[in-house]
Amino acid sequence: MEIEREQYLDYMTGRRVERPIFSELFGCLVGLPEEWRAQGASEAEISLEAFGFDYVKRHRVVVHTGILDNGYSEKIIEETDEHLISLDRYGRRMKLCKRVASIPLPENYPVSDWDSWLQLKPRYEFLEERFSEDRLEQAVAAYDVGA
Repeated sequence: MEIEREQYLDYMTGRRVERPIFSELFGCLVGLPEEWRAQGASEAEISLEAFGFDYVKRHRVVVHTGILDNGYSEKIIEETDEHLISLDRYGRRMKLCKRVASIPLPENYPVSDWDSWLQLKPRYEFLEERFSEDRLEQAVAAYDVGA
């Protein structure tokens, strides 16, 4: 069931609690969608929409919060049936164990000492260019539809 903005704010601040909000936080376990498809589950069941979880309309400000142009691009280094090793946009070597995980883990980090931090730090500084030009209009439009 969709929870309206004001209803959500009332719930979260304790002003008015009609009933607990029942939401699914993490999605399906690894491999579960494939298992359910093999058993004949519908896409609504696989996406968990069929189970009556509550949800809130959301609006996200369009802003680039990550690193700015560090010269790295994502690329796959090695892929097998068991794992995927890649280089991510931060320059980290990442390993995803396909059979047991959905999030790759880093094998190294771009900051290893003070000098490497000083090289990376300017790419995280505040800049107006990080924000979309029409962010205010987008926020008002989202507010008008209940987000």
